[in-house]
Amino acid sequence: MKHLYTLLLALSVILINPWGDNRGEIWTYPKIFAVLLITLLNLSILWTERFDLTILISSVILLNLRVKI
Repeated sequence: MKHLYTLLLALSVILINPWGDNRGEIWTYPKIFAVLLITLLNLSILWTERFDLTILISSVILLNLRVKI
């Protein structure tokens, strides 16, 4: 899984046009595709492990207290 993330990150960085005349020249659609792949991969991991996820009540209360302070 770690190698897949590395590959997707490398592809999203490579897809930026470093040889463009203007720094604003970016190949947008391939970058969006790479970000979409990463997002879909994360969602699929969450979906397959949805029953294994546990949220502790004490953690939620502690997080809520930190936000209010």
